[in-house]
Amino acid sequence: MSYVMTNPNMTDIPLADPEHGLTEFDEHIHLFMPFGGQGQSLWFSPEPGAEPELRVDIDIAADRAALNWLADDTYAVELPPGPPIRVQWATDAPVVDVPGETARVSVDTARRAVRAYLSTGGRPGGLEWVAEEPDVGLD
Repeated sequence: MSYVMTNPNMTDIPLADPEHGLTEFDEHIHLFMPFGGQGQSLWFSPEPGAEPELRVDIDIAADRAALNWLADDTYAVELPPGPPIRVQWATDAPVVDVPGETARVSVDTARRAVRAYLSTGGRPGGLEWVAEEPDVGLD
């Protein structure tokens, strides 16, 4: 399978393999967005033109991310709820606050989840997934 990561510029980046995917992920999460912070949304799809299956809203400065498995609209839980994280889901879109009730994994766990998805094509295991989605204005 040829996975794709879509960044906030709405650019689809073909990923040759899981290691290439992690390299792209790591490079992107360290970029500063137009609002001045590093919070952003990344989408992962099984192939070019396919609907995304995994969304990662991430802010490395806060060491928090929200992992959303889009097929059943569940969120991964690792940490207790914390403060919201600020992300820009598209460079021409307003900044949104992702509630702390959904931003409940660390950056390292988000990275492992991306690796798992790119390795298996399935929902990352080893995490509790819950169907709690406050309205974060990203749809």
